[in-house]
Amino acid sequence: MTSSSMKLNRFVLILPFLCLMSQPYFAQQDKQQIMANFDFVTYSPDSTIKEAYTMVDLKVEGTMIEFDSLGKPAAIGQYKARKKVGAWIYPDGTSRIFKNGKDFGEIRPGCGTGMNLAREEFRKLYASLIE
Repeated sequence: MTSSSMKLNRFVLILPFLCLMSQPYFAQQDKQQIMANFDFVTYSPDSTIKEAYTMVDLKVEGTMIEFDSLGKPAAIGQYKARKKVGAWIYPDGTSRIFKNGKDFGEIRPGCGTGMNLAREEFRKLYASLIE
């Protein structure tokens, strides 16, 4: 094996490790804005934000953002009296309808343009909640 191929092999072995170590940092660059705009934040064991929400009279009430394991926003919706209510929207453009905490199913916007518009609306809503 040549010297340059050995260096390449070492780099290939180290690259996945570096990617894994950097994911939480890149995934939650907006951590400070999230903490500034929500009353309560829960964390995963690796310190990425798991949920951001507000509470009224010790009850989860109002807007909640749920995050995936990489710390990216995974769902946005409303809570009332500790139960999910209304339409919860997801970054893939889908929504789920909840009434008193019960899931009444998924809504998919029309193919193509409708799905793209729904994805853009999710991004806009998330940005407005953390600004």
